[in-house]
Formats: sequence, C-alpha cells, structure tokens
Amino acid sequence: MTDKATLSALTELLKPLAKSLSSIDHSLSLLADLELAKEFVPDAAKRLEHYAAIDSAVAADAAAYENLKRAQEARNAISSLSFSDLVKLKGQEEADKITAPITDALNARKDAIKNEQDIRGQFPALDRIYRRQHS
Repeated sequence: MTDKATLSALTELLKPLAKSLSSIDHSLSLLADLELAKEFVPDAAKRLEHYAAIDSAVAADAAAYENLKRAQEARNAISSLSFSDLVKLKGQEEADKITAPITDALNARKDAIKNEQDIRGQFPALDRIYRRQHS
C-alpha cells in the first residue's frame, strides 16, 4: 500500500467514528445548553414564555417580509424605473409617494428583525435550544 492508499483507507475506516463523535458532540452541547437554561432561567414556564416570544418575533418578521414583497410588487406594477429616474420623470414628491410603501415596509421589516435579535439575545442558551428544536 502506498501512503496515499493508506490514508484513503484510514479515512474510510474513520468516517463512522467521526459521525458518531459528531453526534455525541451535538448531544453534549444540547445538554450543556439545557443546564445553562436552567441556571439562568430556572422557571420552566418562563423558558416556555421566552420560546413563545421567539415564535412571535419570527412570525412578525415573516409577515414583515411578505408585506415588503407585496410592496415591491405593487411598486413594480406602477413603474419599474429606478428612484432617480422616477424623480427625473415625475418629480421628487411623486417619486416619494410611489416608493413610500416600500420604505415603510422596509422600516417595519428592519424593526421586526431588531426585535427578534433582541429577544434571541436575552438568553443565548435558550436561543440555541430553540434553533435546534426548529432546525
């Protein structure tokens, strides 16, 4: 056997072990996060409230994203011109009026994302558990 063949054979032999170790690592990481969650938020009901708050924030972000898409589609139905071309063609006031729904939807989405990040950032261990449950 050449060195290359030996390495290849050894790699194949170790694949199942690497997979098992990865699974063990994932399980230990989850157990550590569960213990951290109990340490920082001892009340199980409070942890469930936090998960529900994350659910609400995720749903609000999804709704804000859909609203933004609808605003973009509605704007494109009016005109596919760039904002600067709209200003040249119709004037600043009319261009602002045409693009206002997108600006409003974009700001709402930005607020929704910030809210979700703030909620998730309150308890990082709970967020990791939540992400594992929803992946």
